[in-house]
Order: sequence, then structure tokens, then C-alpha cells
Amino acid sequence: METRSRTARPLVGGLDRPEAVVWDPAGFLYAGNHSGEIVRYRPGDEVSDVVGRVDGLPLGLALDGRGRLYCCDQTSRCVWRLELATGVATVFSRGVESAPLVTPNYPVFAADGTLYVSDSGSWDTGGGAIVAVAPDGEATLVPGSASDGYPNGLAIDPDHRHLYAIESRRPGIVRFALSVDGRPGPPEPFWAAPGGSVPDGLAFTRDGAVVVSFFEPSQVLLLTDGRARVLAADPQDAVLAGPTNVAFFGPELDRLATANIRGTHLSEVLGGPAEGQASGLVGARLRYPC
Repeated sequence: METRSRTARPLVGGLDRPEAVVWDPAGFLYAGNHSGEIVRYRPGDEVSDVVGRVDGLPLGLALDGRGRLYCCDQTSRCVWRLELATGVATVFSRGVESAPLVTPNYPVFAADGTLYVSDSGSWDTGGGAIVAVAPDGEATLVPGSASDGYPNGLAIDPDHRHLYAIESRRPGIVRFALSVDGRPGPPEPFWAAPGGSVPDGLAFTRDGAVVVSFFEPSQVLLLTDGRARVLAADPQDAVLAGPTNVAFFGPELDRLATANIRGTHLSEVLGGPAEGQASGLVGARLRYPC
């Protein structure tokens, strides 16, 4: 692995240990405070504003194309659907009736509107899986997804060929082939993370490279053709402080944000051709089903 690191800078402060960050093409980044608040930040502003609240501890976030935000809640053990126009949150899913969610951690939308949700289970005793929630709320377990590796961040590649899942305890990434009708196939190993590390979140670049954020150590890596290099690292937990999730943002998706669960801010990964410029990467567009 190439160890040359790039820099990062604070993006917006005044938050409370944000776990997740997600981009809205309308021009906002959303994050969740440990207090249950959902906050919105327009890049360039000095502060964020609260747009809603869930009754628990927000983890991963996703957006649809109808002005609604989906929030995994570790405490309430559910996925909330928050109407951004009103701030009203209702329970969207508690998982499969026979296997309710234990630690819903991260959601991602597929092209057909299915919301895939990682259920991490327990770090100590396992019991994790991935749940597929249909637009009508019906939930099914993804076959072969049961894992004691602590399923965490999810992403779907730009060509919609695979669903990728971080396994923080393994540590590494597995993926599930997506058939023409969208159903996932059996899991296959994709990448083994360095021993002793705790990968957490991931996002795709437009050309299919994978960005991985690490709860431990505080770093962000780029995977290209199976090779990893460091985009940013912070041994002091200052600017990067347990970066759990990452999101490309901006009109051209050419900026990269991280949430910092051991901090009070979002950060931006830098490292362009000149000092202080953006990462030089362009993100793949997320899917926002209507």
C-alpha cells in the first residue's frame, strides 16, 4: 500500500459526533447528531441548521427523489423516513418480522427503489445481515448475507452490477452480484483491509474506484484495481476524527466529505494538483428513486 497521505480540512463545525453524511443534489449535505437531530448544511455557509429529529441515535443516511431522508437508528432499531418539508419522521422499516433489526447501520438505494440496509448485529456476538426493503416497506433478508463480520457501509457500483458491503470486524469488503431483476447473488470477497483496522464507510468514484473511510485509524483510502493508497490520514484525530462515512458532493461531485464520529464537524478531503485543492476525484451519482 502506498502510504503517502493527503490533507483534509474542517468543512462545518458545531455538530455532535456525526456518524453519516449524504449529498442532496438540491445543494445540501445532511448529517445526524448523536442527540437525534438531522442537520442540513449548504457548502459555503458557516453553520448548519436542524431540519428534523429522530427518537434515537442516527447512523447511516440516504435520500430518495421525493424530499425524504431515510435514517438508520441504532437505539430505536429501525429505519426512519423523515419528510424534509415538514420535519415529521415515521418508522419505515424494522426489518424482517422473524428477524427484526438489531443494529441498523447504513442504507443505500438501488435503481429499482429497493433500500438495502446493513444490520451490523453485535460486535461481540455477531448476528449481522443485509436487509432489502421494497418501496412498500416489505423487508427480506439478502440470501447469504448473514455474517459475524459486522456489516456496515454499503454502496452500489456505477454500473449497478454489485452491492458492496464493508465488514468492519473482518475487516474488509464483500460484494453481491446484482441480477438483471435486481436480486443479489451470493457474497464474494472483494478486498481485505489491513489487520487491526476498522473500515466503516465507502463510496464510488465515477470511474469505479472505491473510497473507504476508517473508524480506526482515522484515514481515507482509495482502492483502484485492488491497490490501495491513502487519500488522507490523521493520527492526532484532529481534522479526521474517526471518519465513519464519506460522500461526494458539489454540483460536479468533485468534492469529498467525511463525517467524524469522534469529532464535532464534517471534513473535506483535499489533495488536488495544488495545495488546498479538492481531492481530484469525481464521485458516482447516487440513486434517488421517486
